[in-house]
Amino acid sequence: MDPKDYTGKEWTDLLRGFSNRQIRNTLKRSYRKVGNGAKKIAARKLSSSGLEVKGSRSDWEKGIRLYVYSKGGGFMLTVKARAAKKNGSGELSMHTNRKGFKKPVLMWAEEGTHERFAKPTKFRYEWTGHQKLWARHGAAYKPKRRKIGIAGLKRGRMPAYDFMKNSEPETFRYVEGTLVKELETATVKVAKKAGFV
Repeated sequence: MDPKDYTGKEWTDLLRGFSNRQIRNTLKRSYRKVGNGAKKIAARKLSSSGLEVKGSRSDWEKGIRLYVYSKGGGFMLTVKARAAKKNGSGELSMHTNRKGFKKPVLMWAEEGTHERFAKPTKFRYEWTGHQKLWARHGAAYKPKRRKIGIAGLKRGRMPAYDFMKNSEPETFRYVEGTLVKELETATVKVAKKAGFV
């Protein structure tokens, strides 16, 4: 019987012959296919968001990452960065901050940033302690000076472009209309490879 003519019963009988690994591979294959389509939607929203991009736009679009869960439980699109991995010599890979996470600009562009200032270059001093008691009782209450940095020039802030958030409605419609078809296609491929069809 041609898989195109399968009803619910035929699909159930076919899947019962799959091992757990074959079922997991079927799900992961279909989620990856649908996830790549959803990734293109997010990239299209990025290109129309008004975000000015220097250099190749395709390099920026690589910052939109697709993660398919290892046990076949679904997929996730994100611009968040994974923890940096150590190389063979035990050092963190390039472009990491002090906490060990990569910081692509796309993550800042999606959520926006707070107002940033340059590193303090001027300082003022402030007395701490009980100055009146020092004047009355002497060294036992001598105040200390505290050095306080004066914030430097404003470096501005990045507004939130929300291109991932704006892609959600279209992405949901795409996944709902595509996932079942991709699951059927992936199931038939795995079944043919295993000799069931």
